[in-house]
Amino acid sequence: MILLTFALLSFSSKLPQGVALYAQRGIGENSEDTASVFSVAQEMPSYQEDISTYLAKNFKYPGSESFRNVQGSVVVQFIVEKDGTLSDIHIIRSLCPEFDKEVLRIIKIMSKWNPGKNDGRLVRVKYILPMTFKISDSN
Repeated sequence: MILLTFALLSFSSKLPQGVALYAQRGIGENSEDTASVFSVAQEMPSYQEDISTYLAKNFKYPGSESFRNVQGSVVVQFIVEKDGTLSDIHIIRSLCPEFDKEVLRIIKIMSKWNPGKNDGRLVRVKYILPMTFKISDSN
């Protein structure tokens, strides 16, 4: 039996007041800067359904016999845009090309997310999603 786990990065929905936010790039004096991508937001993006259930339901384990004993992690990174769509989707830690391709496929077909917010304004947020593939005994 193959067990698929998702080590989701979890943040509380709101940061305590006074916690500084880090912007990865594009920060200017204009707070409406649309190029800004935050690593942390006061309200982090969230998927509209249970993300673990979605990933487990949609992931298709590579069918070849040679992949039966493959275990490890794939880490995917993407940006949750202000409208909830995903952009800049890419693998930052690879397991093997077949698993990477499947992870990219299921992330690309996800419905919209609830976007991140800072001070009540929608912001672009970088999101990192680690996925672990582990074989467990069914006995």
